[in-house]
Amino acid sequence: MDSETKPNTGLVNFLAWLEVNKKKLVIGAAAATGLAIITTVIVVQQNQKEARASKALSDIRLPLFGNQAQPPGVAEELLKVAREHPRTKAGSRALVEAAGALFVENRYAEAQTQFEEFAKLYPASPWRAQAALGVAASLDAQSKKAEALARYEDLRKKFANDPIIDGVKLALARHYETSKPDEAFNLYQELVKANPYSGLGAEAGLRQEELLQKHPELMKTNPPAMPPLPPGAPATLTNLARPNPSNRVVTTITNLSRTPNTNITIRAATNPPAANTPLMIKPSASVPTPGAANPAPPVPPAAKP
Repeated sequence: MDSETKPNTGLVNFLAWLEVNKKKLVIGAAAATGLAIITTVIVVQQNQKEARASKALSDIRLPLFGNQAQPPGVAEELLKVAREHPRTKAGSRALVEAAGALFVENRYAEAQTQFEEFAKLYPASPWRAQAALGVAASLDAQSKKAEALARYEDLRKKFANDPIIDGVKLALARHYETSKPDEAFNLYQELVKANPYSGLGAEAGLRQEELLQKHPELMKTNPPAMPPLPPGAPATLTNLARPNPSNRVVTTITNLSRTPNTNITIRAATNPPAANTPLMIKPSASVPTPGAANPAPPVPPAAKP
């Protein structure tokens, strides 16, 4: 009998509690529904804002490649998008692009201001590292060397694993050439090894060669990664990639339409590139290196009819 009355008693108690708190429950349900509606409206509005900002940004004609000329007035157009669409992804992108456009136009002080403004408004942006590098580069371009150097050194610590780090190292190496030539040499060496086929690696290699001309003692304190080739060694791709301070060679393409024996020639370099920059082209085995006693095989006479 007791087991039959307990469920009934519990149900009665629940119904009684429901009756007493009915008003509170209705208010809570209404509040939850209202909150859900408000959240949905905010999300929809934000999506619409992002869409409008993206449309405004896409309407601006920007260079597709770095070597293309920048259209006049593009910096102002980007700044207008950034002002009219704040707190959006497209708006933030427009602001950092505008700062970069000002830098390209040699308006370095204005570029610095916009890069700094970007850092304040969008501290969590994926482009914060680029903006920080932009500030340092703008200071550098204004000949504020001490401030720029401090910024570069800070960037090297904060963004050691970011793609901008190679640009930071190159800028630091330039600053260290007079004060810390050994450190500059090491940074150039890192850049050449990490970017063997890029323009950045080529620039680092050329600056490293110029640094060695001013400070030849650096070659003694910083030995090459691989020993120089012995005299008379064949000119293969692997060998040409090794540093050889006493007899560096470069590969010159004269005419790709000629036969393999005349396609590629080897000549002494008057101003060689980075010693450890590997070459993309492997000379033909039949092409003799300078000083090598490998005369071309005689051409057999034509057969008589």
